[in-house]
Amino acid sequence: MKILILVFSLFLATPLFAAELTQKLTGKVMTIEVVPALTQGKKNREPGIMLTLQTSDKQWAVHLGPKWIEKNTSTGIQAGDEVMVIGATFRPGEVLARKLKKLR
Repeated sequence: MKILILVFSLFLATPLFAAELTQKLTGKVMTIEVVPALTQGKKNREPGIMLTLQTSDKQWAVHLGPKWIEKNTSTGIQAGDEVMVIGATFRPGEVLARKLKKLR
């Protein structure tokens, strides 16, 4: 079982990540895509990787980190996989992932 721990100091040092809002989600990956950077007023940040997660009652946008992470990490996760995400809610329906684990 592959476990990907996504702890980025740039996220932890910004108001995007709030530890008190951490939660655990499980569900099915619907899509994985490249999205514009979460800039928070800062320029020249790289685009990010985001997956859409369908839980039993809601669809979530899960931000995994900057695009370069896919070059340095192999998760084997693709659309249709069941995963567990631990992360913090930073906008309604959006989570900044700290940990991503493929369940099946």
